[in-house]
Amino acid sequence: MAVNNAPVVSPPAGVGLLSASAGRHPSAAAAEPAPVLPGLRVPAGAPGAGEEFLVAVSLSHGMMGDRSARTAMYRALRAIGPHLLFCQGMRGADADHEHVMYEASYELGLRGWLGEGSHTAVFADMGAFRPVGELRSPSTVLVASPTAVAFQLDDAGLDSLPLCAVSGTVSSGREVLRRAESQMLSRVTASMVTLPGGRRRRALVVGGFDAAVCPDPERNILPRDLLAGAGLCEVAPRKGVTPGTAPPAGGFEGWVAGSGPLAALWKEARTAEDCGLRGHGTVAWADRDAFASLLNQLALPAA
Repeated sequence: MAVNNAPVVSPPAGVGLLSASAGRHPSAAAAEPAPVLPGLRVPAGAPGAGEEFLVAVSLSHGMMGDRSARTAMYRALRAIGPHLLFCQGMRGADADHEHVMYEASYELGLRGWLGEGSHTAVFADMGAFRPVGELRSPSTVLVASPTAVAFQLDDAGLDSLPLCAVSGTVSSGREVLRRAESQMLSRVTASMVTLPGGRRRRALVVGGFDAAVCPDPERNILPRDLLAGAGLCEVAPRKGVTPGTAPPAGGFEGWVAGSGPLAALWKEARTAEDCGLRGHGTVAWADRDAFASLLNQLALPAA
């Protein structure tokens, strides 16, 4: 799988400039910070109250809709302030020159990447992350290919291990397609990333996944088992929610999963509904300093 290492130039802070990643995706100016959502229960010392947190949001089928629905979602997301946003259910986001992607990037102050087939997307805060490559994953079998973008956390420095942000699905209705999804994710987790200094490293992975349990006439295989086959596990568990399964009311779930070493860094996770977001998903808070330390300590031998 090829990694796109084209240089990326971010606009100066406060400049309303839209540019493209590999000629396709937008980079928006930083949006004015929104206050923490009233009534939202976050860890003690959440952003704005002392200790710095890294905030990740996984959202399934929540970013699309009419203009009023999208505007309400942008407002709710700005109140949370995600550094990483993993979106599934993005069908149609490639229409009208990817208008929705550019709109979301501008409104949220995040840079966006839309995956092959317009089913998944990754957004990231360019004030926290430096993009170093996009891992393309075209497939003749799967419709909903994952979006995978490799970053370095700015706090960790240029010699640190890269972090691969992935938005994907493991919810196909048939076993053969689910296994194809798992195999594709395995290729992503095994990919080597070239860093700015020229060294190649295998990245740690964090991502959001549409991991609902769909009817399978052959065999009911839980999505968490397929993610485990790709070397991933749930890293932001939520109280009262069984990892890798559909929520009690049915439907889809934005599940935060990643490489095992990242599991201990997450301090709290809430459902999207608890945080005022439309669609199914997870909002998770991780210790940002611990993230930076781990990415430095676990730097793998150069290839």
